Formats: sequence, C-alpha cells, structure tokens
Amino acid sequence: MVARSLAGGGQGCAACGHGMAPKDDQLGVAGASMSPGLAKMAARAAAAAPFAKAADLLADLAGIELTAKRFERSAEAGGTAAGAAIDAETDAILSRRVVPLPPAPLPDMLYIAIDGTGVPMIPAETDGRPGKATDGRARTREVKLACLFTQTSLDHDHRPVRDPASSTYLATLAPAEPFGELVAAEARRRGSEHIRQLVVLAAAAARALPPGRPEGPRTRQGWPTSRPTPTGCATPTSAASACSSAPARSRPAARPVIGQRLKLSGMRWSVPGAASIALLRCQQASGRWEQIWQRPHNQTTVA
Repeated sequence: MVARSLAGGGQGCAACGHGMAPKDDQLGVAGASMSPGLAKMAARAAAAAPFAKAADLLADLAGIELTAKRFERSAEAGGTAAGAAIDAETDAILSRRVVPLPPAPLPDMLYIAIDGTGVPMIPAETDGRPGKATDGRARTREVKLACLFTQTSLDHDHRPVRDPASSTYLATLAPAEPFGELVAAEARRRGSEHIRQLVVLAAAAARALPPGRPEGPRTRQGWPTSRPTPTGCATPTSAASACSSAPARSRPAARPVIGQRLKLSGMRWSVPGAASIALLRCQQASGRWEQIWQRPHNQTTVA
C-alpha cells in the first residue's frame, strides 16, 4: 500500500482512494457533513426561525449557504441527539445512578407548570386518529410541556415572585407516562427532595395562588396537583403521577416555546421534526444549550 498525504494531515491508499484523517477524528468531524460549529449555528437558527429564514440568516451572518432542507435535516439530528441525552439523564436520575446535589442557595419552593398544545401535522402523522374537525379527523398532535421554576421572595404586594433565570422547560410528543418520568427526573435535578415545598399546577393557575404564603395541594380547572408528604414536600413519584394524568390544554406557557415556532401559518410537521424543534427550543429557553453541544454527537453522515 502506498501512502499519500491528504488534506487535514491524513494518509490514504493511492490504489483504492480511501484514507485516514486523524485530525478529523480528533475534532469529531470524520464522516460528518457539517462541522460541530456549523451544526451548532444551524440548530440555533433553526430553533429560532423557519428553515428558509434560518438559512438566509446564516448566509447573511456567516457567509455560509445551506438549503432549507439541509437546515431541517441538521436540526432534526440535533434535536434527536438532545432527546437521547435527556432520556439518558432521566434514566440515570430515576434509577439513582445519579443523585443530583441540592441547589445552593436552596430556594423555598419549586413549581411545576403543566401545559399542552396541538401542533399541525402532515396527514400521514394523523391518519386514523380522531379529532375535532368537522370530518372527525385529527389535524394536530399534542406536544406536552412542563415549566419548572423556583420562588424565594415576594413582591411589594406580597405575591410570590418567580426567581430570575430559574425556569427550565421540557417538551415531548410521547404519551403521558414518559412525560411524567421526564418531569419527575427534572424535578429531582432541580432539588425537589430538598426544597421545602413542591407544587404541581396548571400554568393558568399560577396566578391563583394566595399571596404571601405557600400553597398546599389543589386542583384548578381540572388540573391535579401532587399530594404533599407530612413534611410539606411532594415526592417525585407523586409529581410524575400528577403530570401523567394532567389533561392537555393550550396555556400561555406553551405559546412562546411551542406556538411561536411550530404553529405558524401554513406549517405542517412530521413527529420527528416537531419533537426535534420543540426539544431545541426548550433547551434554549432553559439556558442549557451548551450541555447539548459539549461534543459533536449530533452530526449527520455524508450521504
């Protein structure tokens, strides 16, 4: 075999044309169609704007031209990788292989707001599903959303105030039980076993809490809440149960994360595409974006 130099410091076989590029392997781009930096930019842009507009934005800001379809494929790959990372984290937390440390300083209360909204789908994704249309067929699939945030202080009217930058979001098109597990794991990660009180409520019910004092279990507009333990804190199991049985309704919490990107005029989604963009938007809104991109695991291979 005769070795020859390749771009990137690699070597290859002159006879078969195949080679090795050690630097590509080191950078995590071997066999990939996009560099990690470009994939990150594409995912950020695709999470913020429709694919065609995102492509124009990247071309204007970075001088890199990608088709709208290329943006779509890259964003779906990034969202799929983010979902796999979240699922792995959920399994590790719920199985106690990972025990999150309590937050410091320790907030007084942790709220879990449950939300849900329908996202328009291509016909193949709703075939055979009953819906509210005049012909009895579904046009949408449900995205379940949870927002977790803490509260440690009151405003001048003695009403609870959400702690700045304390909100984290989860979204999924999966059934209720896996959604409940996701929320239970995130609650533990956020310190639910250490915070004085955990409250599970509907997004629209957050304003109904009596001012100036912690709220016990209650139901607003059919939304069940978790039952507190004798110490006043709900367990992650009860939180998961509450989330699993909560009916889906479109609430304001879903609008900025889901509605402003996935429910624009004329949009129709596949389930993988909607799930990917919802996940990317949740990570961005949660301030956990960099945890997705610590390593180039979201790359798509060259066709």
